[in-house]
Amino acid sequence: SQSAGNQERIDVTTSRTITCSLYLGILCTGLFLFYGGEMGERLFSSALAGSYITTLSWLCPFLYLSTTLGSILNGLGQTRTTFCHNVIGLISQLLFVLFLVPAIGIRGYLYGLLFGQLLLTVLHLIAVRRQVHIRYHALHHLMRPMGALGLAAFAAEKITGAVVAPMISQPVIQLCISCGILAGVYGGLLLISRRDG
Repeated sequence: SQSAGNQERIDVTTSRTITCSLYLGILCTGLFLFYGGEMGERLFSSALAGSYITTLSWLCPFLYLSTTLGSILNGLGQTRTTFCHNVIGLISQLLFVLFLVPAIGIRGYLYGLLFGQLLLTVLHLIAVRRQVHIRYHALHHLMRPMGALGLAAFAAEKITGAVVAPMISQPVIQLCISCGILAGVYGGLLLISRRDG
């Protein structure tokens, strides 16, 4: 599209890609946020692992968005910009390691990861917006998936408690089914509430 000079197609494709990455990131955040503690205990026999999974859940949207935005920038011929942003993100993470890890331990590293990805996402987004018109509506692209996630989590909890738990006694299988229900309901709600264009 860039070589053909088709700016409209670039705008549409970029907007859709960012939207899909955001939806996927919100879903993964929800899965790890709601089930992180249980995953730690059931899969790793460690409450501490569950705590780390829950903390890292907030990383998902920024991780997916920064990767997507970096790829878009590379596709637009902005490889130097992408490189500079990555270096800035890594330096910020190193500063967290140097100053926070000695003070608060591994959580300092986790906070550094989160801050580094947030910073990288913001820098990439600013650079992309200079080249591409991103079609974004906060209500439709942010509040709708967050609302769908809340409803999906509620539905998954109720269905698991009323239907799955009485039929299946193994906790790991219950956890997997519950995660599947949450993902399925979330996807279904996004699908039926989508708007054309």
